[in-house]
Amino acid sequence: MIGDVVEPIMRLIQVHTKMACTSGNHDIPSEVANLYEILYNLCNVRGFKVVVKFMPHEAADLEPCVELLHFFETDKNTYWIPCILCLWLSMIVIVPFDINTIDSKKDGDSYEILVKRILNIGKEHI
Repeated sequence: MIGDVVEPIMRLIQVHTKMACTSGNHDIPSEVANLYEILYNLCNVRGFKVVVKFMPHEAADLEPCVELLHFFETDKNTYWIPCILCLWLSMIVIVPFDINTIDSKKDGDSYEILVKRILNIGKEHI
């Protein structure tokens, strides 16, 4: 039941996140921001543990999610966007995969940079 609501919304957010990161435009249009708000309200009603089960957890989503969180400017009116992105990131990072296999920047230090970005995002949003 709740999966029938969360899964299509997350598919749209997933597509927008990938498009935003490939284009370099990290602005979130109001239509997409409304989807984040719906998920945030579902988390308040049903609990985040129920909602997070229906979020996609593909390794390919790690970099776009981290990048969008890193470049998103939070304000008082859109606090739910980083909240939902952090919940989504929490599902992605528990999937067992090697970060080096999905990192698009294949330098020697790119692993450390990605891990540090994830840690800094976690510290910032705590």
